[in-house]
Amino acid sequence: MDGVQALKDVTTILNASNKETANFSKRILSYTSRFASTKNLHKKRKILIDAASYINSYSANIKKAAALIEQATIVIRETQIGFLEKAPVGTRSAVEELITYRTVLRTTAEAATKSALQIDGMRQASLALKGVSGELNEASTNLFSVLSALIEKIERYSEMAREIESIVAQKLATADSVV
Repeated sequence: MDGVQALKDVTTILNASNKETANFSKRILSYTSRFASTKNLHKKRKILIDAASYINSYSANIKKAAALIEQATIVIRETQIGFLEKAPVGTRSAVEELITYRTVLRTTAEAATKSALQIDGMRQASLALKGVSGELNEASTNLFSVLSALIEKIERYSEMAREIESIVAQKLATADSVV
């Protein structure tokens, strides 16, 4: 995996995460409404177990996304910072590439920040699931932990993207005086 591909991968992961978060919310609302409308205790119990199972499955997907973001952050940091610090910017095409790269970095950093905020809202909402049943309590506690880890990875990615964006800005500043 190279740095540019890693940037694209993070963007894809963030977009998928946002869609999955929306689907998660709809699904939990569905479980909640089914639970509220059912009088049969056996059916209520089944709904709770199904909801817990779904939450656990969702948590597993979030863990995978967090690991991919962490790996991409490492790859980008290792491949891009050194390269950018040494890259010559004596041509118009090199400057244009840097401008495009800076735009991509800025876009992904902003998307990461928005994603982290959305995920934080969901993380806080997961606390509302506690106390309903043992299964949901365990699943929501795990979800809270997994979402916290994801937010941490996204924040690290965002910091790294802004750091690289700063390096690109410095290169562009020197390029203006050269080109």
